[in-house]
Amino acid sequence: MKILYLLLFSLGFLVLSSSYFELGLISSFLLYLLFTRKIVKKVGLLSLSFFFLFFFGLYSYSVPLSVILELPLGEYRKDYISAWEDVDVTLISFVLMNHLALFAMIIAYLLNVPKLRILKCQENNFNKRNFFRFAIILGCLSSVFELINFLRVGGPKILFSGKLAYQSAINDASLMLPSEIFFYLSIIFFTLSLEKVTLKKILFFISANVVYISFNMIIGERGTFVIALASSLIAYFYFRINISIKTSSIIIGLIFYVFFSVLTVYRNVYDSGLKVTFSDGIKYVKEHVDLIGFVLNPANSEFGTSCLNYRVAHDRTHQFEYRYGGTYLHVYSQLLPKVVNPFYDKSETIKYRDKYFPERGKKGSIGGTAYSSIYEAYLNFGYLGALIVFFLIFTFILNLEITRHTTISLFSVLIYVLCFELVILFPRSAFEYVFQKFIFIILLSFIVSVLARLRFKTTRK
Repeated sequence: MKILYLLLFSLGFLVLSSSYFELGLISSFLLYLLFTRKIVKKVGLLSLSFFFLFFFGLYSYSVPLSVILELPLGEYRKDYISAWEDVDVTLISFVLMNHLALFAMIIAYLLNVPKLRILKCQENNFNKRNFFRFAIILGCLSSVFELINFLRVGGPKILFSGKLAYQSAINDASLMLPSEIFFYLSIIFFTLSLEKVTLKKILFFISANVVYISFNMIIGERGTFVIALASSLIAYFYFRINISIKTSSIIIGLIFYVFFSVLTVYRNVYDSGLKVTFSDGIKYVKEHVDLIGFVLNPANSEFGTSCLNYRVAHDRTHQFEYRYGGTYLHVYSQLLPKVVNPFYDKSETIKYRDKYFPERGKKGSIGGTAYSSIYEAYLNFGYLGALIVFFLIFTFILNLEITRHTTISLFSVLIYVLCFELVILFPRSAFEYVFQKFIFIILLSFIVSVLARLRFKTTRK
């Protein structure tokens, strides 16, 4: 097996040659699949390590594989880079960076193997009855916070303007209430409380979170529900190592994937104007069924943004001036809200957007194409950045796995499950944004775990 790993790693560098690009890409992808399988056997499917690799694969390989398979990738992205559907130097550079990042994660795994060998399941001794009540309280807070935010930014008019308009308004307003993370916390406590699933409990939970859920469905926000579903599964299987997956689970996963693809098409109707109804959305979906097949390819969704951002930057930059860690240290400017932060500076994501996609900024404060962690690594250290950054990040994730199986506390459970959102965000976000959310997760998890311990007895006598 080691020889196979070395062979695939070596063949992966064939991407440097246009003539053998396909062979190099397939070799790198096979190496990725083998390594992901190894991680599943060691720490389980429902783990941060697996999900980090899963999303790394989607962001790293969906576009390159679509290019060599000649799948449609969206004409509109050719407005940003004419060679979007071709193998050029920007795509070769992108694949090489990801191949090096994969190698760095394999090295991080090998160095942590001795610690990972001791992993074992812990016993869940939390008081589940009290956790259900706390889940309802957190859900009610999430709904109240979202309602207050909703009223502050303009009410129904801005909500029915679409996702971009609503989230831009939320982003522009100062000191907004954290309704999203309270929704996730409610999900976690609800899941941890489950000994037996009953319709009564489900209805109570939905009722508590009805405002937050409804508003996100109206604007067609998929990410929130993906994170909520995955967080629920991770919390449910937190105290066990699950390495198998049932056929029924795969079918359910595919149904959800198709549903979110339909939701993507449905959401487009709200971008056309304010005077739209639910029936308009249904009509739009029926008239654009072909778009559903198009968006089923992850390369045509947000999973293509990392590649797009990386390639556009390389296509439009004659020579990079390496920042040597500057963008990672820039986190100090984002730790506190703008109104109370004397060191506040424009975020790296906005700087990138204004430089390469200035027209997108006119559509709203979040108008843009997100960011790219692989681009940020290159911007700081060149190709060496993939080795440095992904080695450190994956080492950190593996240590979270070790903590999961060696420490039992509500605080560690909350940290682990809430970090799933960061796993999704990392490939398409600036480090300063991810780190800011991580600090907030630590603080809020500590406060909530203390309150839960004071208000309710969290463990059985």
